[in-house]
Amino acid sequence: MNSPLEIKGLGVTLGGNQILSDVSFTLPRGEIIGLIGPNGAGKSTAIKSILGLLASEAGAARIGENDISKMDPRIRAKSLAYVPQGAPVHWPLTAERTVALGRVPHLTPWQALGAKDDAAIRQAMEKTDCWSFRDRLVTTLSGGERARVLLARTLAVGAEFILADEPIAALDPMHQLQVMDILKAEAASGTGVLVVMHDLGLAMRTCDKLVLLHQRKVLAAGTPNDVLTDANLKLAFGIEVSRWQDGVNFLVPRSVVE
Repeated sequence: MNSPLEIKGLGVTLGGNQILSDVSFTLPRGEIIGLIGPNGAGKSTAIKSILGLLASEAGAARIGENDISKMDPRIRAKSLAYVPQGAPVHWPLTAERTVALGRVPHLTPWQALGAKDDAAIRQAMEKTDCWSFRDRLVTTLSGGERARVLLARTLAVGAEFILADEPIAALDPMHQLQVMDILKAEAASGTGVLVVMHDLGLAMRTCDKLVLLHQRKVLAAGTPNDVLTDANLKLAFGIEVSRWQDGVNFLVPRSVVE
């Protein structure tokens, strides 16, 4: 099945406050889409609502004819993989056992991991550069190391869609680039990738399309050049930027708009 992930008219209210209103966009398989916007724009809420982790009072997220919130949990877990933002890890599992949790949707109760699962786990950990510390407890890892393990857990699922909430926030520059390269490669292999980002320059260089949230709604959606216009950046972020080209487009915030 090659149906896209479609978000139509999504509306979410939390604690009496409207967080999202009439949010619509489509995530095709084979593309990486950056979900951007200022703090408080509703990016994380959108991700959780799409996954069915937060209830929405309007709209729906669908894969083909299937409403994600009504899907069988096991099928949903195999279809959509989630990288949460700054997820705490409390259980003293090894990094490898933590990544192995990504294979749970493919197993029946009490079923042991098989050769296919072991291969998926190792491949995911090698992609994210964390195989070398597979035997360390995740509770002893640095924030950046833990973030790579959680990304590996997501890749191990082998889902049709990956939804990642700020997966590069705790990483050094090398691993930021590496993670985005991994997500781009996953998209190139046919996976649909939705990633929440704050680095606009990296979003411009690595995403096929962008969705810009502002004041609870989609302000702009399309190619990075179409979305990251001076007018949109001024309105949504209150900034001016410098741009240049060196084989690829670069964008760096320059000043705050008074």
